[in-house]
Amino acid sequence: EAYPEQSGTYEVIGIISGCATFPAFAEVDIIPTPVPFLGNDTVFCIRGNPLVLEPGDYSSYEWQDGSTASSFLIQEAGNYGVTVTDAFGCVGEDDISIMEQCPTQVYVPNAFSPNADGINDEFQILGNDIISSRLIVFDRWGNIVFEGEHTDEIWNGTFNGKQAPTGTYIWILHLEGYSADGSIFQEVQKGNINLVR
Repeated sequence: EAYPEQSGTYEVIGIISGCATFPAFAEVDIIPTPVPFLGNDTVFCIRGNPLVLEPGDYSSYEWQDGSTASSFLIQEAGNYGVTVTDAFGCVGEDDISIMEQCPTQVYVPNAFSPNADGINDEFQILGNDIISSRLIVFDRWGNIVFEGEHTDEIWNGTFNGKQAPTGTYIWILHLEGYSADGSIFQEVQKGNINLVR
């Protein structure tokens, strides 16, 4: 038995009843095992940006869910794998872990009208993938009229149990979130909000 590791021409001598036969030559082609590559484990923002896995050009494919297409559309975080077969029937496999982390997005309105009409009655920071936040709202004399520790806390336009007057208020937002590369950042944003009745 022989298991050559490199392609080439090999001399073959048979032994029959202890006697060597005439040498023969055999051309051997070593077919490499398929090595599909789905990429390195990664953190990715899938929302609105589906990721397509393409392991390379092979005769057949079988993904972790049993599908057999040459590519696989990632729509949520998870572990994904493929087994491929080349034209010679050789099999290879690869897998990848996809973790989702989207960059923090924040929207701060510039006006609200707390008049109980059901439209823009509250001042609230909106966004996604926010780790933590602290919102402070000041009147024009620098008095704190509202302070909230989470984005789900809202200012309803009152101060000390009374309606705050119409006017421009200053807000400061202390924000902790994710940057596009998945790292955590902290920043302070400032702006104005108009209270209209």
